[in-house]
Amino acid sequence: DYVSERNESAVKRAKNEIEMFFREPFAVAKTLTFNSALVNQNLPAINAVFLNTVKTFPIITEVAYYDYQAKHLVYSTKPLNSSVWVDTLDLLRQFEINQQVVSEVYFDAKNEPHLNVFTPIRKFNEIQAILVVVIDLKYIWQLIDEIKLGKYGQAFLITQDSKLIAHRNKEMVLKQQLMTTFIDQSLEYGSSPYKNENNETIIGTHARIDKLNWYLVVEQRDNEANSLIELMIQ
Repeated sequence: DYVSERNESAVKRAKNEIEMFFREPFAVAKTLTFNSALVNQNLPAINAVFLNTVKTFPIITEVAYYDYQAKHLVYSTKPLNSSVWVDTLDLLRQFEINQQVVSEVYFDAKNEPHLNVFTPIRKFNEIQAILVVVIDLKYIWQLIDEIKLGKYGQAFLITQDSKLIAHRNKEMVLKQQLMTTFIDQSLEYGSSPYKNENNETIIGTHARIDKLNWYLVVEQRDNEANSLIELMIQ
């Protein structure tokens, strides 16, 4: 119907924006792993490459080099307040399936959202080190805030296990609140009615962000959506 099509169109546009946002830092991380300074662990050259990366790409707030063999952080652009923590065993398992691994969203001392992208640095096809790129997610918050659907509609971003990543209510996000939704996570896109915690009928529309295992959800009260249609018909 009209409401489902309109809301699905809104989440598709937002999904495309989110995927475009991540395309650049993921590509930058991948390209850096082929840089000879990183492959050969040339620290003065690594310093120059990383500082230039942070300067060129403002959404990248930190770049770090973790020695996989020695199991320690060799270099970071933020040595005194680094956000980088590496679980090498878990990453090794994930690198067998994915070329790049993404951390959970976390908040820094200023309550700003970030995530880490881990990319293996290989030499002779053996993992020598792990490149860590820290991404600022404030733009994602802004994007979700800009999605408007009527007076009471809301948009939010959740993880696969329903943990809140972005929502206009930042207090809920900082608490990493779990959102009760009834979306069908097996579908890339979907729209269906369900009851919320106030027993109101909600039309929930979602899009799956595959690379991150996130779900963008737009909810609108059924009565508000149908009132809009009635106004259009009159």
